[in-house]
Amino acid sequence: MRIAVDVGFGYTKAVNEAGKMVSFPSIVAPRAGGGIDIMGGDQDDYLVSLYSQGVRFGSYYIGDAGLINNGTRAWDENFAQNRNLKTLVATALALVGDRTPVSLAVGLPMAYYRNQKEEVKDGLAALDMDVLIEKHQIRRTVMVKDIVVYPQGAGVYYGAVLTPAGEIKDIELMQQSVGVIDIGHRTTDVMAMSRGRKGLTPREDMIGGFDYGMNAAIKQIKAIVDKVSQANIPIYWVEQALTWNQGILEYKGKRYNLKKFETQVYAQVAELIVASVKQKWGQELDRLSVILIAGGGG
Repeated sequence: MRIAVDVGFGYTKAVNEAGKMVSFPSIVAPRAGGGIDIMGGDQDDYLVSLYSQGVRFGSYYIGDAGLINNGTRAWDENFAQNRNLKTLVATALALVGDRTPVSLAVGLPMAYYRNQKEEVKDGLAALDMDVLIEKHQIRRTVMVKDIVVYPQGAGVYYGAVLTPAGEIKDIELMQQSVGVIDIGHRTTDVMAMSRGRKGLTPREDMIGGFDYGMNAAIKQIKAIVDKVSQANIPIYWVEQALTWNQGILEYKGKRYNLKKFETQVYAQVAELIVASVKQKWGQELDRLSVILIAGGGG
C-alpha cells in the first residue's frame, strides 16, 4: 500500500492511495503506566502503545490527547533524531493503512529537507513495529518496504494536480507557472514551477523556507497575555485556549479573551510572510499564473 505522510512542526498528515486521510497535532506525551482513562466514550484523541516482538516499549498520548496532557512538539533538536518522529509516523501509518508492508512517501519542511533527507530516510526505512490505538480498536503491524522523501511544498503542488492514485485531476494547472506558499506551524516554505523549453521546471532560486509560521502568531499572543496578566503563561496554555476554548484563557480566577488579539497578530505575521516572499521571488512573482497557499496558516 502507498501512503504519504507529511510530518510538520504543527500537524502530522497522512493519506493512502485510496484517499483515506488523517490529520492530528504533532504532539506526544508519555503515558505513565499505560495511562488511566476517566473520560470514556469516543474521542478524537489517540492513546497509542507501540510493541516490538510482542513487548510494549512505549505508551503515549498523541495529537489532541498529547496537547491536553501538556505534551511537546520537541522540534528544537535535529529533525532526523527527533524522539517523536517515528512515533508520529507509525501512528499515522496505523490510522490510514490496512496492509503491510508500506511504500512510504514522507514530506519534510524545506529547512530540513536539504540537509537531513537521507538521515530521515534511513531512520524510517527500518520502521517495523506493532501499533495499538486504543478506543479506535486498531492494532496493526507497521512495516516500511521502500521510502521516498520530498519537500512539503512539492507535496502541495502535486496534491493540487494529482489524485492520491497518481492520476491527473487538473491538466490546466499542470501547464501553468505555479508558486507555492506553504504556511506551517513553525516554518513557511516556498517553491515555484516555471515554464521552460521542456515544460514546467522547478526554479531553484525560488525555493526556500522562512523560520516563522503560525507559531510566531501564538508567541506574539503569549507576549501580550503575559503583559496583561503579569505572568509567564506556558505557550501550550495559549494554544489550548485558541484551539478548544474560543480563545478564553483562565488563569488565577480571571478570564482573558485571546481572540481579540488574533486579527492584529495574524495580520502582522501575514505581512512578514508577504514581504519575505516578495524578497525571495522578486520580479519573477509577476510571471506566475497561479499561487497556491496551503498549510495550517493558509
